[in-house]
Amino acid sequence: MPSQTNPARSLTTTGYAILGVLAIKPRTAYELALEMRHCFEYFWPRDDARVYKDAKTLAAGDLVTAQKEFIGKRPRTTYSITAQGRKALEQWLAGPSQPATLEFEGLIKVFLARFGTLDQLLATVQQVQADAEYRLRVATNVRQIYLEGCAPFQDEFVHVWAFVYDFQVSNFQMLHAWATRTIGELKTWKDLSPEAKREKGLQLFEKKRPARWLKADLEKQTIDVPALPGMYRRRLHEGRPLAAGHDLIP
Repeated sequence: MPSQTNPARSLTTTGYAILGVLAIKPRTAYELALEMRHCFEYFWPRDDARVYKDAKTLAAGDLVTAQKEFIGKRPRTTYSITAQGRKALEQWLAGPSQPATLEFEGLIKVFLARFGTLDQLLATVQQVQADAEYRLRVATNVRQIYLEGCAPFQDEFVHVWAFVYDFQVSNFQMLHAWATRTIGELKTWKDLSPEAKREKGLQLFEKKRPARWLKADLEKQTIDVPALPGMYRRRLHEGRPLAAGHDLIP
């Protein structure tokens, strides 16, 4: 019996990602988990158990169908998106997105490094560098697959998937460059004491200018919330949109 409530209201972003993967083509539960890893591993990672659970939730809400069969004695479930599921996906795509967030454990360790040792800090940043190098190697392989025309469904989607590739490569390159610079500086240190390091730290604050101010906001004096730590989340909770699309000045 169809659900009497709107099942899309309780969907998570992961649920919508699953709908999108199934909108490309139906998949077995195993194929679905594999494709979620393949598509979203580096910017929306979810373990297989979460994918299986959310797929069942989508089926319970009539957003996908779950066709069960047996291959020999082994059960297999194939999921397909329904018309209701496509409508939910379209509505979600038309709505505003949550702003980008960052979960970066290594950066927390850098922030709290004074409670550890220099060797520990150096090892943390070296791991960031190694991880970025690995991801850049993955991106290199992905690039070659697309250039050879071998990526699944690239004829239909390459024009938009290229934007994801651009972001990922830029992000990995930024991480690698940051780690390389940081390692170079740390190797000149003998310890984590602030002596003989404060001035150089402040020089980095002076040199590294943040994102440019929004010219339109400066002219109209519409910046009503100070750009202070902790205010960003408050602004979002109050439902005030973040400025975008204005002319920028250095």
